[in-house]
Amino acid sequence: MKINNKLKSVILILITFLIFIILFTKIDFLETINILKKTKLSLFLLALLISIISNIFICAHRWFFVVKELNKNITFKEILFCRTGCLPLATILPARSGELFKAVYLKKKKKISFKEGTSSLLFNAIVDTFALVILFVIGITLSHFYLLNLIYPILLIFIFSLLIYILWKVKETRNLLLLFFKKINSKLHDMVQRVMICFEKISFKKTILLVIYAIIFNLFSVLIYYILFSSLNVTVTFKSILIFMPLVILISIIPITVSGFGTRETAIILFFSKFANAETLLSVGLLVSFVIYIFPALIGLFSVKSFMKSL
Repeated sequence: MKINNKLKSVILILITFLIFIILFTKIDFLETINILKKTKLSLFLLALLISIISNIFICAHRWFFVVKELNKNITFKEILFCRTGCLPLATILPARSGELFKAVYLKKKKKISFKEGTSSLLFNAIVDTFALVILFVIGITLSHFYLLNLIYPILLIFIFSLLIYILWKVKETRNLLLLFFKKINSKLHDMVQRVMICFEKISFKKTILLVIYAIIFNLFSVLIYYILFSSLNVTVTFKSILIFMPLVILISIIPITVSGFGTRETAIILFFSKFANAETLLSVGLLVSFVIYIFPALIGLFSVKSFMKSL
């Protein structure tokens, strides 16, 4: 098992380097560096500040909102410590498997079973993905300049979500779903079973609040994208970021590189090609990776030693 994990890590690192090598054979490396040097410092620092607020404090509080339903005695301070301490591990380990250390921490410190702990992580990820889909739909709608049309996709999303949630709450439906996934794949069956733990324990009202919270969280990411584009004097409309940022995120979470590095930059170059040249867009991609992913992980280095000792 350890050999497999090491092999996966090596493969992901090699693929990440390969993607960047391909990018820099197609894109002028020196020109990209020169563009990065022209980044407006004030906007860059503003993006870092917003990243701290959203990717550390808001992200921790969102997860706290879920875990609180599993254990009423847990505090936000404990969740924040767990979040920051785990960030470097989640960033460097393959497929963000470092996130599982959070479940290990909850089991040891708060007597929350590993199954429930991973359920909270999966539930949070599903809510986050759903929020990204909503932002994407809003961006598509706004791109047609008919604000009244915004009502229809949101209404459809709400009705669809309500039906899915009600079906999920029905025990017989859950059993059928589990039976279906068990026949397809045992790992997938286990994952669905874990997610159901939170769906059963968290009320529909609180789930809606979590979705709203996730939308706000992702709007902070939209703002960071907008600021970083502006820091390099690239004019990108807010609605364009609403459309393309969710796609960039969804592509970057495909576990083929280390924390989406390489695939994220490639997706930004692809989707925002009409707004700037490849060198500038690669510069934006590198800034996004640093501000949203690397910088919070660097802050987490101050807690990672204490976090690992607590496990």
